[in-house]
Amino acid sequence: MTKEGKISVAFEDAWERESVALFSDTMGTELVKFAQGFQKTFYNPALITNESAGQVMVDFISWMVHNVEWKLYLGMDETDGDNSDCGHYVISIVTGQVVRHDEVC
Repeated sequence: MTKEGKISVAFEDAWERESVALFSDTMGTELVKFAQGFQKTFYNPALITNESAGQVMVDFISWMVHNVEWKLYLGMDETDGDNSDCGHYVISIVTGQVVRHDEVC
């Protein structure tokens, strides 16, 4: 089920390093679906062992600019913006799965 509102997402690489956070004030969990779809479409798990989470985020943002019209902004981490409706999601670039979801209090 899709939840609307403020959210942030980040990618995590094979070394468990997290990228910067990408925030949206309106996309809600749709942003998570976009990030997972992007990872599954453009990254082969067998070939990404050397990819960094930061590089995947740069590629994702570049792809998003051409495919969506929502307002997005970056933060150093999940505390550097407003994700008060849906929380912060971290997506593995290896599996495409959510590896962490920090709920908002």
